[in-house]
This record gives sequence, C-alpha cells and structure tokens, in this order.
Amino acid sequence: MATQPDVGDAREELGTGIRATAFGRFVIFFRYRTSDVEIVRILSGDQDPKLL
Repeated sequence: MATQPDVGDAREELGTGIRATAFGRFVIFFRYRTSDVEIVRILSGDQDPKLL
C-alpha cells in the first residue's frame, strides 16, 4: 500500500480518505497519512462494513 498509492477503491461513504482493498478473503480498510498508511479495519469479505 505504501509503495502503490493508487491501490484500493475509494470508500468515502465510510469516512474521509478511506480506501479498501481485498487481500485473500479479507478486506482491508485504510487511509493514507502524510508519512504512512493507517489501517482502519480488517474484515472478513463476508461482513458488511456499513453495519459495523
């Protein structure tokens, strides 16, 4: 993620700057910060992030 800034899909409906990318059977929600990447949440692909 840190070396590929275009990875993931924007998910602004979940919060400002939130992006999501699949990794195996998980979905990783993250946002870019000035000098690093903040992992916001990791969910099983079966879960609906809007319900959490």
